[in-house]
Amino acid sequence: MRQALRKRWVHIIVLEGISECLGYKAETECEELQARVETLNNDNHSLRDELQRLSEEFGKLTAENDSIKDELTRFFGPEAVSKLDAHLQSRTNEGES
Repeated sequence: MRQALRKRWVHIIVLEGISECLGYKAETECEELQARVETLNNDNHSLRDELQRLSEEFGKLTAENDSIKDELTRFFGPEAVSKLDAHLQSRTNEGES
């Protein structure tokens, strides 16, 4: 009977040790995941800021381009600007091939 009790206590102690070890492992994994989530959130925020900056820059460049085209139209006429657009488009298409 004593030996059976002793074995049972040994099993209980071993199970408690395993439980503590698994709890530690789960806690560590959870902390690692939380750190990863924080890193990804920071990256996401940085990328959103960069996208916003690039969108603003694109808007400025588009406005500047439109202004230049208007000025070219006044000096050289709409036909010259159309020819320039066609030429630039053909060069863009060549670069994509």
